[in-house]
Amino acid sequence: MEEKKKRMNPWVPAVIMGVVAILFSFYALQIQSDLQDARKEIERLKVQTVECERSAEEQQQRAVAEIELARREAERAMQAAEELRKSGRRK
Repeated sequence: MEEKKKRMNPWVPAVIMGVVAILFSFYALQIQSDLQDARKEIERLKVQTVECERSAEEQQQRAVAEIELARREAERAMQAAEELRKSGRRK
C-alpha cells in the first residue's frame, strides 16, 4: 500500500510568519508612538508645573507684602488712636 503524503507548501509558513512579523511591527510602532506622546505630555506638564510654582511664589510674595503693609497701617492707626485718646485727656 502506498501512502500518499501531503506535503505542505513551504511558502505557507513563510507567509504566516511574515504576516505575524508585520503585525508585531505595527504593534511596536503604535507603542512607540504612544510612548512619544506620553513623553511630550510629561514635558508639557513639567513646564506647566514650573509656571504654576513660579506664579504661586509671586502670589505669596505679593500677599506677604500686602500683609506687611496692612500691619504697618494698623500700627499707625493704633498710634493715631492712642495719640487722639491722649490728646482728649489733656483737654
